[in-house]
Amino acid sequence: MKSSLIVGCLITPIILIASPATATVFLTCTDLGNGVIELSYDASEEEERVRCFALDITVSSGVIASIGNWSSHYWVFTGSIYIEHGEVVELGTPICEPSRAETLSGLGTSGMTIEMGSLYVGEANAPPPIGVLLTFIISAECDITVEENAVRGGVILEDGYTAPVYAPVLQGALPPEPGTYGGGTGSANDPFLIFDANQMNTIGANPGDLHKHFKLMADIDLSCYTGTDFNIIGTYFGNPFMGVFDGNNHDISNFTYSCPDSNFIGLFGYIDNDNAMVKNLDLTEPNVNAGSGDNVGSLIGYLRRGTVSQCGTQGGTVSGDDCIGGLVGRNFKGTIINCYANNNILGNVNLGGLVGRTYVEISNCYASSNVFQDANIAGGFAGYNYGNIASSFWDEQTSGQAEGVAETGESAVTEVTGKSTAQMQMKNTFVNAGWDFKGESNNGTEDIWTICQGKTYPRLVRQRFIGDFIGLDAVDMADFAVLASAWRSEPGDGNWNQFCDISDPNDGVIDEQDLSVFVHSWLKGIP
Repeated sequence: MKSSLIVGCLITPIILIASPATATVFLTCTDLGNGVIELSYDASEEEERVRCFALDITVSSGVIASIGNWSSHYWVFTGSIYIEHGEVVELGTPICEPSRAETLSGLGTSGMTIEMGSLYVGEANAPPPIGVLLTFIISAECDITVEENAVRGGVILEDGYTAPVYAPVLQGALPPEPGTYGGGTGSANDPFLIFDANQMNTIGANPGDLHKHFKLMADIDLSCYTGTDFNIIGTYFGNPFMGVFDGNNHDISNFTYSCPDSNFIGLFGYIDNDNAMVKNLDLTEPNVNAGSGDNVGSLIGYLRRGTVSQCGTQGGTVSGDDCIGGLVGRNFKGTIINCYANNNILGNVNLGGLVGRTYVEISNCYASSNVFQDANIAGGFAGYNYGNIASSFWDEQTSGQAEGVAETGESAVTEVTGKSTAQMQMKNTFVNAGWDFKGESNNGTEDIWTICQGKTYPRLVRQRFIGDFIGLDAVDMADFAVLASAWRSEPGDGNWNQFCDISDPNDGVIDEQDLSVFVHSWLKGIP
């Protein structure tokens, strides 16, 4: 069910006549550095408080890349705010409608119209006479002009009159300095190249780069960053990641972030763009502790819009308060496909092995995470599902959860199947659900998934199985080294490895019988 919260003075064009007694309201653009421009107001000379702002903002070159830091006193509208299930569906997207000003469009262009209105005029918590309306990020050196919107009235006072506006042009505003990466220009055809931890940590520190393209060129260990040292990539709705990050089949290990009260925490904190994407990336041993914070995941805290494809997380712990997931904390309008999670999940409400709370589309994913059993609204796969989950699974044994999804919305579709650990390590469990596996073609020819049957959960094909002794994934010297490291060991020994006990029947010792089985599989699975 959709309901709308509407502020009347912002819905229909109003013709207002300025009162002769009104004083000027001053608007100022300030260059804060690194491409961030602050728009503030000063209505201290005006006896009446400001009810609404309707302003045209243009830049002389480049585009307005993102906008945020909204005033807590003035809300943003383009007519109304729509709310579904307690979630803001449309935040009043700052795009000028053609019927109001055909020369302006919105973000990603040279201009936009912003409408901001106070709901609290006349009350004790009414807006102060001086404050900041918002900030925005420019992409190139430019002059910035702020003018009254002719149709909407410019600045509307509490008594219904308009007030004259003085807004000097900000000249020579400077764009963000691009981060220092391993190459590339950040375009789709020439992405920024990431080779090491320092370059990875540079992305989040450069808001002007958050709409660009990145490609990981090597496995990266982030253990050098602890506490809040790592720059979260996209931190809130006014500073989201809007670009494309291609993990390029590499692994990021030991991502650690710990803060007593932080929202939107993950390697990517907040993603919001229809074309945004994170793909082909694995996380190993991520440890994320947001304290009492909400929307927390190892990979993404809040996926408002965008796509996550062929990503996974293995090991570590994710903890917070509300909307805590192994891979994604909250998925609002995004798509998650061909992903997995195997973590420890701790929190109070809306906990899930893969995602804490989801509203739209998840398919061909699984979770083998251990989910805190005393949490409210906790599931082995997701805490709450309002959308569509298809062809997905959770491990009933490792999760500690009787349900894959704890609660569902009225129109939700929840196709999540619980399996035992043994069943989760069988290829047919997933092939029968339509997953595209290496070695079969009925479900597609991309060969997205593979498995070391009876030994491991499904893995994305790019991930090598070290310790594959039966020929499903290239039995070679790397596997022999695993077997050798456990040679002559028995249960209880420090080098014991139960997966090396491959003789039939298993006899509890790694010896010549196991080596004989291994030799029969030698070089199987080599492309």
